Amino acid sequence: MAVELVELVKAFARPGAPEVRVVNGVNLSVRDGELVTLLGPSGCGKTTTLRMVAGFEEPTSGTIRIHGQDVTRVPPYRRHVPMVFQSYALFPHLTVRQNARFGLEMQGLSAKDADARIDALAKAMHLDGLLERGTHELSGGQQQRVALLRALVTEPKVLLFDEPLSNLDAQMRLSVRAEIRAMQQRLGFTSLYVTHDQAEAMAISDRVVVMEGGKVAQVGSPADLYCRPASRFVASFLGEANFVPATVTRAEGGKVMVDCAFGALELSGEAGAKTAQLVVRPEHLLLGESGTSARVLSCTFFGAEARCEVELSGLTLALQLPAPDPDALPKAGDAVRVKVRTERVHPLY
Repeated sequence: MAVELVELVKAFARPGAPEVRVVNGVNLSVRDGELVTLLGPSGCGKTTTLRMVAGFEEPTSGTIRIHGQDVTRVPPYRRHVPMVFQSYALFPHLTVRQNARFGLEMQGLSAKDADARIDALAKAMHLDGLLERGTHELSGGQQQRVALLRALVTEPKVLLFDEPLSNLDAQMRLSVRAEIRAMQQRLGFTSLYVTHDQAEAMAISDRVVVMEGGKVAQVGSPADLYCRPASRFVASFLGEANFVPATVTRAEGGKVMVDCAFGALELSGEAGAKTAQLVVRPEHLLLGESGTSARVLSCTFFGAEARCEVELSGLTLALQLPAPDPDALPKAGDAVRVKVRTERVHPLY
């Protein structure tokens, strides 16, 4: 394993009050060449976990291993796990080449060998035309790519990312995150990536670690977490979700029958209790001539899609309409029929 976290804890003492555990028993294994994202709201412990892997924070207890070596008490400069920060952390008085050369000089590499390595990687990253420029001459996206170049050129064991796209505008974020993912897949380096942006985590990760209250709520591929969330928190945090109460009436042969606001539904899986909360994503609700009667509360046009809210059997549900005709959208007060894509419904027990 490239990175192993075993029962990792970080607690902060408070005078006259119980200690606060911002990271509370985290266990995680990251394979070689894998990009794993720590995702969660502010205060969930994701950045503190990353800083402990980097060596910037010392764990209260637990173990950190990098490629099998226990580095729990090893100082940052001996771990060889650079971090790409949201603030870029470039030296403003140095050129791009000089910024990239800094880490190699710290490793004792000669200027000739350092420049050869920088030239090769900069070409692969489409930065070769910027090497002699000052960093103050670059756009935010270019500066973030330079920060990535400076980290990658040292050939790190593991590369850490702490909210690296937060300072970029929306369009630039899409471009740079695609570049980071393409570069990671092409070069095969191992990464731990921290973000609070669900779309970013979905787009860039091999696996996502959803954190809540200092603990791991669920680990899985983006598709696993989105389609089969383990809890209401995970379902809500990774995309939008409707929750529909249901009663289990029968379970056999890998099928579960439930009664809910949509009537009787047959779902795949095993029953875990007599009652359930059905996770229904907005895009899995359809308007049509058949289905359950509902009343439109609102409908907003976003161009490529529209978002509607409907009242159905006392529930307020969100629907997503792809490629809508703006002149044919339902209006508040309209009576409609709503059908659920049963094969995409996921029960929580």
